[in-house]
Amino acid sequence: MAARPYTERRAVLAAIGPPLQPVLATADRDTALQWYETLQPQGVEGIVAKPGRSPYPFGARTVWCVDCTIW
Repeated sequence: MAARPYTERRAVLAAIGPPLQPVLATADRDTALQWYETLQPQGVEGIVAKPGRSPYPFGARTVWCVDCTIW
């Protein structure tokens, strides 16, 4: 399962249901910006982004940084 793309892993985990609950995710930039602006007052500090095709990196952390400042 870990070698499968993130989008496939996410779909499998989401189908399991409670107690697992996936966080918000979208591939649409406008939706992401709307969530960011709406959730900022609730303490959301930024956006985590990763390619949907990425496998799970056992024993390592891969980070795709997105600046919290949106122009």
